[in-house]
Order: sequence, then C-alpha cells, then structure tokens
Amino acid sequence: THYTVRVCGVNNAGQGPWLTESFVTDPAPPPNILKVNKVISGGKLTLSWQTKEKLLESDCYEVHQAVSSDTFTPVYEGVDTEFTISLDHDVSYSFKIRVKRNVPEPSHGPFSPTLLVKLRPVPAPTEKTTVCEGERESESEGSGLGDDYHIILSILVALCLPAILAVIYFCFI
Repeated sequence: THYTVRVCGVNNAGQGPWLTESFVTDPAPPPNILKVNKVISGGKLTLSWQTKEKLLESDCYEVHQAVSSDTFTPVYEGVDTEFTISLDHDVSYSFKIRVKRNVPEPSHGPFSPTLLVKLRPVPAPTEKTTVCEGERESESEGSGLGDDYHIILSILVALCLPAILAVIYFCFI
C-alpha cells in the first residue's frame, strides 16, 4: 500500500508551514508457503516447496525442525526452495517452513502445515539363509556349503546330461 503524507507542526505559537509531500510504502506481508513436497531416499529427506508470489530480494526461507518433541529450531535459512537432511531410523521428526522478510523490519509469513516424518527401524539381521531352488525354498543354517554343492551339481548335470544320454543311447543300439 502506498501512502502520501503532508505534515505540519502546531503548538502555542500557532501552525507552522506544511512540509513537502512524503511517500510511504507499507510493505506487503511475506507470502505463504503453498505446497510442500517430501521425498525420502537412502536415509535422507528432501523437502521442496513453492509460494504463490515471488520473493523480494531481501526475503529468504526458513525451515524449522523438531526431533521427538514440540520444540522447533531453525535448520535452514536461504533462498533455495529445496532442503535435504539426513535422518536417523525410528526417530520422529517434524518440519515446517515459512518466508522471512528482512526489509524494512524483519517479519515472518505463516508457517506451512507441519510435516511428520519417521523412518522405519532397520530390521535386525537374521541367522538363517534362504536359498531358492526352482519353486522350492529351503532354509539352512551355518556356512551354506551344502547348498553351493547342490547348485554346482545341478549345473553340471544340466550341462552334461545330453552327452550322457547320447553315450547310453549309442551303447545299447
């Protein structure tokens, strides 16, 4: 909003002269964050967002994070519309984003809706080894050398079987 202002002083001696017109601009509030996207890959979270309006030159974004609590702390301030952070498994995280306007006085837009993120716990390793042989599954424990032997034997039989059958056929004919 633009304002035009003229000022004059008044006291017991009367009214003073009018000063020349001054123009004052009330800055618009910072824009809202419209949409926040999240992508989780390889233990990392990437947040990206957009606003309806372009930022002013002095504006920036703030990303705030809470870890297993309601206490948010800033973890990013900058002009990029994307932020990536590493996450621990089985920990609850909350994120929210807003625009910070630095001129003429620092002010903030409203926060985006809070995003909740929790990576699933990493499964514990098991002692069993599962080996697939055709349609059959068998579980074995230990070194698994017996399984390797059966696989190698199956390959040798598959490769040599036609030759063995040919020898048997010609021997009995």
